[in-house]
Amino acid sequence: MPVRFLKRNIENVIINKLGETSEEKKSIAMILDGKMFEKKLISELSKQTKKEEFVRINNNINNNINNNQTQVDRILINMKSCVKDYLNLYGKHRALRKNGDIMWVFLKWLWINKRNAFYDYFRLSEKIQLHEFYKEKTGKNHIYRGKITLGYIRWLYCNRKNDLVIFMRQLFPVF
Repeated sequence: MPVRFLKRNIENVIINKLGETSEEKKSIAMILDGKMFEKKLISELSKQTKKEEFVRINNNINNNINNNQTQVDRILINMKSCVKDYLNLYGKHRALRKNGDIMWVFLKWLWINKRNAFYDYFRLSEKIQLHEFYKEKTGKNHIYRGKITLGYIRWLYCNRKNDLVIFMRQLFPVF
């Protein structure tokens, strides 16, 4: 038998057994409907709570994305300022080769003179998984005491120059 049919039969049996007059039967039917209403209400409230939880989690994710984007923008602005300082001192010909490759003297100057901005900027290379290549090939970590290592930068320069150029000129441009 279908569940609906069984449910209605059970309700009718309960109503007819407990109620003697038509008013008593109506009252019992209303009580049974009330219990069903309560179950429906609880179900709807739990759905609403789940929706509110979803909205809260979604808002948190969006806020984190916005905060991360703001942080990336801050890092890029800071690094662009450092690059501008270098270009004002030495010129573009001492930062980039004619073919567009980045020169080591430029990276070394940033390491020596603008280290904190340099650290923050190269942490962005984690977003494109460049550190995974370094770890795979060398077995070393690119971070030491919370800072990017010069060995990691040198390895990128020597072994992944094209990726470094794409990173610094296209993905997170500072020129």
